Amino acid sequence: MTRSGKVALAALLLASPLAAHAAPGSGDDIATLRQQMQAMQKRLDAMEAAEKQRVAAAAQVKTEAMKPTDVVASLPNGRPTLSTRDGEFTFQMFGRVHFDAASYFDQKKGTQDLNSGTNARRIYWGVQGKFARDWEYELSVNAGGSGNDGPVNLLDARLTYAGLPGVKIDIGYINPFLNLEEATSSNDIVFFERAAQSNIIEGLAGTDGRSAIGVRSNGDRWFAHSYLTGSAANNNPNGNSGDEQLAVIGRGVFLPYKSDRGVIHVGVNGTYVFQTPQLNTPGGKRVLNYSERPELRVDGTQFLNTSNNNATGGSYNIDRAYEYGLEFLAIYDALHLQGQYSRFGLDTRDITVPGSAAKISPNVEFSGWYAQASYMLTGEQKPYNIGTGAPGPLTPIRPFSLSEGGWGAWEVGLRYSTVNLNDASQGFIVNGGRQRVWTAALNWYVNRNVRFLFDYINGDVDKHAFGTNAQTGVAFQAIATRAQFNF
Repeated sequence: MTRSGKVALAALLLASPLAAHAAPGSGDDIATLRQQMQAMQKRLDAMEAAEKQRVAAAAQVKTEAMKPTDVVASLPNGRPTLSTRDGEFTFQMFGRVHFDAASYFDQKKGTQDLNSGTNARRIYWGVQGKFARDWEYELSVNAGGSGNDGPVNLLDARLTYAGLPGVKIDIGYINPFLNLEEATSSNDIVFFERAAQSNIIEGLAGTDGRSAIGVRSNGDRWFAHSYLTGSAANNNPNGNSGDEQLAVIGRGVFLPYKSDRGVIHVGVNGTYVFQTPQLNTPGGKRVLNYSERPELRVDGTQFLNTSNNNATGGSYNIDRAYEYGLEFLAIYDALHLQGQYSRFGLDTRDITVPGSAAKISPNVEFSGWYAQASYMLTGEQKPYNIGTGAPGPLTPIRPFSLSEGGWGAWEVGLRYSTVNLNDASQGFIVNGGRQRVWTAALNWYVNRNVRFLFDYINGDVDKHAFGTNAQTGVAFQAIATRAQFNF
């Protein structure tokens, strides 16, 4: 109601009873009415002023309550998160737990026994976020491992500048994700472990906690990165070492097909170690080995290892090391196909072998590949993240819930992988071993945060010792289950 309307209403209310008792034309009554109307006007003015003050005070409170620097708490996907209203600063906690149990059986070949049991494969926790809008950070550690790791290992201590459109610059201890499998989170891989070939080449100059500086960028259909990497924070292979390792790595991805139905991904990756780690001993030899486990880490035994060679004393100089590989991935509706092929080698220098009086500098080269297929029985399509050039986390169409009748998402998968670490050049012989592994998987995605994995593994590692030619490999079967959750 307007101010004039309020005054008219008040006058009418006051005039009505007076008119009922006063004779028409009474001068005293008219004067009394005028006084009452003036008093009412003062009251209305006071009420209007008070109302204006109340509205102004409420607006001030609302304005103060929405300051850009105020902190908002939230739980996106279960991650405790604090952020300012203007988005300049964020702080987010995250974690994951992967608990494995496995039984090895039908073991053959060498004398090494693989031990059944349990393993806390991963216990990650950390924080990540940004400040001043353009700077990102992450700090995370892992208290799990492969049965023979330290109590706590550094994963990331990373600072990122993100102020350039489509470009990010990283520095610190990071995992630069050298290949397709490594770029896929361990929360989202189809099988318990990544293929042996993938782990071997990642360990050359990538892996968790690697000192590095580099740049990454992506568009709608492409992704690329390049890093200069050094030693790993968790793994000093030489004890009190001399010069640390230095390498350059790179990866490029292109999507020739992209639609709502899926994507086709083709990629290349490469590594060049131009300074290998040096022993802090007389002579300062430079050593570097390729090694890996048989794609299940409840038992942490490494059978594949290029240190099994005929160099005098079993020790040899590594001048350079390298890797190059191809990637392929196709996602179409509920079907997911994936594979990688890699060649990797060692350039040696000034080594001695039996039957050779002079020092030699041979080059040895190895290879590995895998192919896998998986299918979502409940119809979900695996998401793809061009920001990493790899599949992302899957959310079930109907998360498991007894009250609402959902049973989560179900996936079946099959993979074959092989690695050959045997080679010879100029009389230098490396019997690193040859591994072949079949893995079948059944995975239950309870919801976005909880998953159960069931794997059957049939593996064969063929490896022979020098001199005796004794079989030191293993053939085995195993069944394994994993319970995992993340936030």
